[in-house]
Amino acid sequence: KLCRGIVAVTAALHGPPESLRRLQGIPIDMYVGTNDECGFYQPMLDLEENLRRAFQTPPALLTVFEGGGHCCSPLVDQHLVIGKLRLMLLRSCGAPGRSVSVAPPEPGVLTSEEILMRLRSFGKDLGLKVEPTIQGGLLAQLPVSPHLAEPLRRPLGMANVSMVRLHNDGGTGPSMALVSEPVAMAQQQPLQSPLPTLLGGHGGHGHGAAAKSP
Repeated sequence: KLCRGIVAVTAALHGPPESLRRLQGIPIDMYVGTNDECGFYQPMLDLEENLRRAFQTPPALLTVFEGGGHCCSPLVDQHLVIGKLRLMLLRSCGAPGRSVSVAPPEPGVLTSEEILMRLRSFGKDLGLKVEPTIQGGLLAQLPVSPHLAEPLRRPLGMANVSMVRLHNDGGTGPSMALVSEPVAMAQQQPLQSPLPTLLGGHGGHGHGAAAKSP
């Protein structure tokens, strides 16, 4: 009951969709690289699909780094993840009308604009009201009434996967520039893997973090 959200970087969880229903109500944010040398790419695609088959709410988000390996943590923007954790905790507080502000993020792996765009999209997936502030940040609020919550941006069971392509600008590792290319949701059919299988194999361990209440 202390778990308020899950951030999983290259992980795998086996089992039928029915067994995943215990995760209902928990925000899930996942990351994986297409060139994962430990074989986690396909299992994470399978996990995202199984979560959709279980009609996970809020919808789980999977970010795929094209060309990324197993150690893709340096490609995950820390300002973005910290912002997402704050939104997860806000959603879990259960106090209608409570809000949290997100300061203008410093550019890191992603630009400030990209971070704010992704945080706003993530917040809306959680049913929060998220608006930009005049200071250049965001203000997220838990609606005072459930019927005032933001509607989901896609039908329940629709793929929620974003592809990020790496462009080598002469640097190495996290100095690579990231260009976001969200998967075209309108062209994806519900309950269908949105990306081609590049690697097979299965793994049982991964890296992740969970947002917990104090």
